[in-house]
Amino acid sequence: MFGRVHRGQLVWSVCVAVLAGSAAVSAAAQEAGVLRGRVVDEQQRPVADAQVAIRSLAGDGEAATVETAADGTYTRAGIAAGLYTVTAGKADLRGDMFRVRIRSGRTVQVNVQLAAGRRDAAWIAELGDREAASRAFAAGLRASRANDHASAIEEFMRAIARTPDCAACHYNLAIAHTELDQLDGAETAFRRVVEITPEYSAAYYGLASVYTRQGRTADAQAARDEATRLARERLVERRRLLEEALQQGVARLEAGDARGALADLETLLRRDSSFGPTHYWLGVAGLRAGATDQAAAHFRRYLQIDGAGEHAAQARAALADLEP
Repeated sequence: MFGRVHRGQLVWSVCVAVLAGSAAVSAAAQEAGVLRGRVVDEQQRPVADAQVAIRSLAGDGEAATVETAADGTYTRAGIAAGLYTVTAGKADLRGDMFRVRIRSGRTVQVNVQLAAGRRDAAWIAELGDREAASRAFAAGLRASRANDHASAIEEFMRAIARTPDCAACHYNLAIAHTELDQLDGAETAFRRVVEITPEYSAAYYGLASVYTRQGRTADAQAARDEATRLARERLVERRRLLEEALQQGVARLEAGDARGALADLETLLRRDSSFGPTHYWLGVAGLRAGATDQAAAHFRRYLQIDGAGEHAAQARAALADLEP
């Protein structure tokens, strides 16, 4: 299926379709995948001898280049399964960059239209960086869990080279430095975290630990105070969101929709089972739905969490009726 995209005065057609493997493809090629297509100019005329470049999207796979034939067509077999970018060009003519997935035993067709002055899509390169960074970050976490903190630092640095604003990468780098008693490196990494994400309270706790070990008492206290302030703000915001969600369930309950209220409240419970009011209202909803055993369990749990809370008297009265 062909689509047309308009960008200023440029118009081009793209076709990306997964087709069944052809019998003409050898058995060896069937173990990998095939890329084929046609390259044309703005007047839809075939472009011969255009260079079609195929590169691993992750940035660490083999690159391949194939030339188009006189009719503008090209074929490349034996491509290992994975994500790739495909570009085409000739002299001052360029085509857009496309992201494709190659599957074993399948053929992917990419038709490209060339135009003068076209630039590669920046998001493709960024996506490749993100995928490579994700693999390096995961390798860093594995190394950290194995207490190989030197290797973890190397992997986190690779991830940061690809995605410099990855707060989690800098945070885990700081932890690895801390484990090796490399306090200057830890401080630098923790500071980078809070530059990227100012509300990252755990990074301030990390800085407080580093400063304490360096004997910088005042700096440690300031970092601890900031971490505590941020943690309190987060708790207040979390409670506000929980209360808003709770009110939605209570509103359904008061409207007579006990079963719908039960569903809403159980969803809220999965978000945070320590929020006492959820248990109280689940008890009320259970009573109205005739689920007395569940109601009693939620009333008991509410009293365990908040025995002097707003609904404590009602919860005890309900339990007295349920458990004579």
